[in-house]
Amino acid sequence: MPKDTAIAPLFEPNSRTTLASGFTFAEGPVWHPSDILYFSDIRESKRFKLDTSTNDVTLIAENTFGGNGMTFDSEGRLIVCQPGKRRVIAIENDSESVVSDSYNGNRLNAPNDVVPHSSGSIYFTNPEGSISGEDADIGYSGVYRVTPDGKTLEVCAGMNLPNGLAFSPDESLLYVSNTRPDPKLYVFEMQPNGTATNGRVFAEMPLVDKTEKNGVPDGLKVDSQGRIFCTGPGGIWIWEADGTHIGILEFPEITTNIAWGDHDLKTMFVTCHTTVYSLRTTTPGIAIPNLA
Repeated sequence: MPKDTAIAPLFEPNSRTTLASGFTFAEGPVWHPSDILYFSDIRESKRFKLDTSTNDVTLIAENTFGGNGMTFDSEGRLIVCQPGKRRVIAIENDSESVVSDSYNGNRLNAPNDVVPHSSGSIYFTNPEGSISGEDADIGYSGVYRVTPDGKTLEVCAGMNLPNGLAFSPDESLLYVSNTRPDPKLYVFEMQPNGTATNGRVFAEMPLVDKTEKNGVPDGLKVDSQGRIFCTGPGGIWIWEADGTHIGILEFPEITTNIAWGDHDLKTMFVTCHTTVYSLRTTTPGIAIPNLA
């Protein structure tokens, strides 16, 4: 049971389970209906799959160039942010292809996290991170999308280091976490042309003791009722859609990202630095569009 009684009704009692451990920086979880959870170990440049019916873990890729956030596109391909190669790739039948590596002829910075849209586009954050000076072709951080016909377009900019991102249930809003130097969560209004405008601070997410030792705003997801769950300082921060902060779900180590899974979408998979957990929720999450 969560210590924070305000958020206790959102989770089944005593449902947190340790699925796998021994990683350096687990990230980018995404669940497939074949009962497979894919996730990254970004500091080890490895990618794993976890059979959620047996909890068996298999190393499926090495030398992933810091492979991070993942999702599935409308064709069922595994989409992976590959910051070390400054690109987003698609994986199908063990074959890789480049989805995006530039915008207006300029190389991307360091793609971090990615989400699909029902239109068939995929949206990804592109923080500058360690890319600076002469290496920074674009010269600022932003969110981009790749259209179904393969064009990379800018969605919004203006954040220091955009990290995780997620759409509201009706896709009218886009939430983006900003990791540093000003840790907070932003929200943007989606437009018919696929851009995001009228950005504002949805919530402040201050660091614990003004350090990053307890985590930073990172990966996030939204459930079917519009609640926002964002990994951050001290655990997973939870808000109602109207911005009311419900509480923080504490974990024994720094949380990094979240994925919805199981066939009722009531399992929340959580990656932390060394461990992958699952919890059962009382409200379903949001399915990846077009993923059978």
